[in-house]
Amino acid sequence: METIKLQLSVDEINIILEALGKEPFTRVYALIGKIQEQAQRQIGQNEQPGLAAAGGIDHE
Repeated sequence: METIKLQLSVDEINIILEALGKEPFTRVYALIGKIQEQAQRQIGQNEQPGLAAAGGIDHE
């Protein structure tokens, strides 16, 4: 599979995750996890206090 890199703000990522959260879980859970994993590495967080609750990325 070909990959691309996008540059989005934390707010934009949270909007995407919110929209994905409205889709059937079995269709989007892996994608949500992948977005969260990559975002977490980029913003240097070891813990995800706000991720589980809202499905988004916490602001620092």
